[in-house]
Amino acid sequence: MPRFFFHRTDGDFDPDREGTELPDLNAARLEAIRYAAATVKDHPIEVWSGTTFRIEVSDDTGMLLSTVIILEIEAPAARGLRGKLSP
Repeated sequence: MPRFFFHRTDGDFDPDREGTELPDLNAARLEAIRYAAATVKDHPIEVWSGTTFRIEVSDDTGMLLSTVIILEIEAPAARGLRGKLSP
């Protein structure tokens, strides 16, 4: 079974050094989405850090295969509300 690696980037690069055995790339893509969703659920402030939050999927040779990106973009109308709304 192939091994896939899920590297997290949120301003800092956090490499997955162990990887996970999964049946195929489709399973790895789903796992990357689950990982990103769980991370954002548990630590939503990371999306507001001003950097792009990503989970990069690579194979055992280090080749990048897929990327999940979560990006919060503040609308111009919200800029006047900073500090008035809590996250």
